[in-house]
Amino acid sequence: TVLSMDRDKGYTLRRLERTNALRLRFYLPILALVHIIHVMIFYLLHGLPEDYERWHSQIIISHLVASVVTAGLYVWIRKRRLVNVEFGARALAVFYFLFAVLITLIDQKITQAITPYLVACMGLSVGLFLPYRFTLPLYLAGLILFVVGLHWVGAEPEVALSNSVNALTVTAVGWTLGVIFWRFRYRALEQTRFIALQTFRLRKSNQKLTETMASRQRIFSILAHDLRGPISASSTALKHLGQDWSGIADDEKRDLIIRQSASLAHSHELLDDLLNWASRAEGGLPYKPRTIDLLSIYLETEKGFREMARQASVTLSAAVDSNLQVHADYSMLQSVLRNLLSNAIKFSPGGEMVEFYGTRTEAGQARISVRDRGPGLSVEQMEAIYRGDTFAATPIAGFTGSGVGLYLIRDFLRAHDSMLEVSRRPEGGTDFSFQLPLASLRQ
Repeated sequence: TVLSMDRDKGYTLRRLERTNALRLRFYLPILALVHIIHVMIFYLLHGLPEDYERWHSQIIISHLVASVVTAGLYVWIRKRRLVNVEFGARALAVFYFLFAVLITLIDQKITQAITPYLVACMGLSVGLFLPYRFTLPLYLAGLILFVVGLHWVGAEPEVALSNSVNALTVTAVGWTLGVIFWRFRYRALEQTRFIALQTFRLRKSNQKLTETMASRQRIFSILAHDLRGPISASSTALKHLGQDWSGIADDEKRDLIIRQSASLAHSHELLDDLLNWASRAEGGLPYKPRTIDLLSIYLETEKGFREMARQASVTLSAAVDSNLQVHADYSMLQSVLRNLLSNAIKFSPGGEMVEFYGTRTEAGQARISVRDRGPGLSVEQMEAIYRGDTFAATPIAGFTGSGVGLYLIRDFLRAHDSMLEVSRRPEGGTDFSFQLPLASLRQ
């Protein structure tokens, strides 16, 4: 809503219309009651219609018509529910200004006062917020009609001149007050809009700052726990090898080197994810989409996991539709695939298979899936993934994880207007999938 306020130049005018609508819902019943009281008073004071003088009948008929119009406008505004009711405010202004001119001219037969005209000029200026481009021709038309009408009802020349000057003064003062009130209200609403926008932007900045601080805190926590431990262990093991190389059996050396190699590879993978995540959070990893062949990027990514899959006794397979090309950022998509393959291998039992699928959908998208045949995730773990939290699960293949990859996947897919979908397979295992636009539809 606040962002639409920022883009919509007509927001303030609609707020003025809403204010007019609220005022009309309050004023119209009172005006209708005033007209009915006028009719009752004239009826009680002057008896039956055959006892009326001509001006009595004109007064009663005018107030009856005004009460019907007022009640009709009130019902119409209530049904509109404060939406697009500026027509009602303007219609009321035109009607009551002309009504005031008529009543004042009728009153000239028995009095020289121009009270109804005065009430109309002042009432419209303070009762409704109408733009001066609309009220200026209305006030001028009403003034001209009143001055001409004075001669039509046969007013004395001196009285006509005096009332014409008084009407001119009242019209000028009333229109000026209307301009002042309208501009004051307009500026007040503009200031309110400006404050709301500034408050919204400040909250967004504070939210972004809070998220950045939380990300940095998590990075420091991972650096202290998940990187420091493996690096320290590798350093100790290599130091032991260097100091007692000849005293260590060949099989033990080989196992020790393999374990440390795997540990350092995991640390390198984690560090790469952390750097990408931090760059994305700081805006240093821009989104640059281009046409990407899905099978090619998968094979390029798979190379780095063949040794990991061999150690876990897991088979990697791929089934991609022919010539399937997507519109995506290459480095982000490769990072997403790398994390999904890594997790699938970690949570797959020995002798099982990790499958990669790329298919076209009827909606003109490419659906990309990575499936494993592990024990599957619980409902709580899947809900944690959708929330972007690190889920608690123990990798089967003996590898460790920090959960940073899930944050990275979520953020990178969000940059592509996509999201990670997780589902459990009836035969066992988990299916991680997402969708990307086809490159042919973006050319």
